[in-house]
Amino acid sequence: FTRQQMVVSYAYNSLRINLSSLFNDNGYGLQYSWMLEGADDYFSEWTSGNELVFNKVREGDYVLIIRARDNQETVVAEIRMPFTILPPWYRAWWAWMLYIMLAAGLIYLLIYLNSRRLVEKNRRLEEIIRQRTQEIRNQKEEIEHQKDTIEEILKDLNDSITYAQRIQHAILPSAEMIRDCFDEHFIIYRPRNVVSGDFFWATRMNDWVVITAADCTGHGVPGAL
Repeated sequence: FTRQQMVVSYAYNSLRINLSSLFNDNGYGLQYSWMLEGADDYFSEWTSGNELVFNKVREGDYVLIIRARDNQETVVAEIRMPFTILPPWYRAWWAWMLYIMLAAGLIYLLIYLNSRRLVEKNRRLEEIIRQRTQEIRNQKEEIEHQKDTIEEILKDLNDSITYAQRIQHAILPSAEMIRDCFDEHFIIYRPRNVVSGDFFWATRMNDWVVITAADCTGHGVPGAL
């Protein structure tokens, strides 16, 4: 055994060690017990077998301690062999640095893409709001235009009805004329709207008084006169 620190690649992390000794006492050789410090907590049972097998040892620093005893159960030798199993390339320090850089790059990329997505989403929302605002503005302008048109039509209609009312009032006999004709009388004249669909008329002809109650065509329709 060498007492210098040995470095073993991770590709060779399965170890097989053969022990040999020149000791021989009436056909009895040495017995061995070992412990892999860093992996085991106790020494192995004593055995005369001279082959040590360690399969798939993880990376790290270890010390292999081997003890030998004679047939009198006296420990005659102890050997310590330090060695190091290197980590695989994907667990090397530079690999971890690469992982960190890749993770940082991925996080940055996700943040960047998410920011772009939010910006695009906000742009689409602003465009939708702009379009809806324009639609509302157009609808408001259309409503105002219709309002102005309706008001103009109503004004013309009211002017026409008011003019018809003047014509109707000009036809109706005056209160003085009725009082001259009748000492006792009453008149019920209640137009449904501004212009009545029915009206009355009266005049004096010599000794006669002519009274007419007229029903217009289109009774109940404003301005039917």
